[in-house]
Parts: sequence; structure tokens; C-alpha cells
Amino acid sequence: MKTMIAEELQRAIDLVKQKLIGEQAIIEKVFRGFGLSFCERSGDIYFSNSFSTYSFGEDFWEALEANGVVLREKVVVNPILSLAVSASVSHMERGVILRSSVLSAHFYVSSEDARLAVFRIVLERDNTAPILVKRIVEGNGSVVVGWDKIGLSGIRSLVQLFRELCNQMNYNFTYFCRERLLPFDPNPAQNGNDIYLAESDQPMLFAIWKTQMTNSGWTGYPNV
Repeated sequence: MKTMIAEELQRAIDLVKQKLIGEQAIIEKVFRGFGLSFCERSGDIYFSNSFSTYSFGEDFWEALEANGVVLREKVVVNPILSLAVSASVSHMERGVILRSSVLSAHFYVSSEDARLAVFRIVLERDNTAPILVKRIVEGNGSVVVGWDKIGLSGIRSLVQLFRELCNQMNYNFTYFCRERLLPFDPNPAQNGNDIYLAESDQPMLFAIWKTQMTNSGWTGYPNV
């Protein structure tokens, strides 16, 4: 394979770095598609802003029970709650999974079944509820937004791409996971699970990494 000269290599690195997209930016892109904005992150889960607030009467608790939710106690007579969604990247689903989320100062909705029940109650009582509420109810608690739906078909994380390169060159990926000082830029060992690259730019990244391997003399860890 033809390797890049120093100036060509640096231009390629700079170009690829401009094309990298962080996981949070992907989530925000999905949120914007539903008129939402990013609120906070907890581990691998991202939460949107609340998009609808409802005040229910005492029959809310009966409606929850009718939807299969077992209540330990009825905290308040007229609960007020807001709807939001949580989001996470799914490599298996090739996209972002949105799930129901419920916020309330009066009680804590802890289980997925209870959150879905709240969304169902809202949909039954509000014929102007946002389309996302309907889609989550129809999806039994979740909606998958595929990469193709947000213009990111074939997008993959740096770690996924480096795993593919290791497999292609018969290197042991497991040892890579333990190695922090790799001769690569972009470096998949630095937040590589949270940084993605579009399919059209992936061949350039592979060429960069192979050139850096050659220049540094790094030979990886062969599979045996």
C-alpha cells in the first residue's frame, strides 16, 4: 500500500478531524429533529428538555393501575408531570434509541412500564399530544432513529473502525484496549467510543492509521 508523505499525512489528519462527530452531537441532531434540545447526560444516557407538562386529577392513579402499574401509595391528589425522552446510541440498531422519560416534583416514575403507562394516558386524553408521544407508545416504549434518517448512514465509532483494521491486519484488538500510547492521530484510545466518522471518510482514516503504523514501526499484537 502506498503510504503518505509527511505533508500529505498531516493534511489528511486535519481533514478527518474536521469530519469527526461526537456522540452528544449525534444525540442533539436527533433531538432537534423532534423540536427538542439536549438537557443533561448521565453515563451513556442523554436526556432531552421536557416538552409537555400536564396536571391530572385524582383519576390519574386509577388510570395508571388500569395500565398495569402497581402503586404503593397515591402521593398527591392532583399530580403535575412533564414528559421528556432519554436517548442512547445503539450499534445493534444502527441508530439512536429514544425512550419515554417522566419528570415530576410530586413522585418518581422509576420503571419503564410506568413511564410508558404515563405516555399512554397522555395520548388517550390529549389529542394534540406531540407526535413523539404517539410513536413511543406505538413502539411499546421506544423509538429507533436510524443513522439513515439523520443523514449518517454507515457512521461508526473510532473504536469500531480500529477493531476492523486490527481484524484486517490480524492484530489482537484485546491488547489494543490495554494500550494507551498508540502512534495514532486520531487516537482511538482517547474517547474512541464517543467519536464517530461517516462512511465516506473511513477509507481516508484507514490510510492514515496504516501510514502511522509504518512510520512508527508499530506492529500491534499479532493474533496467535
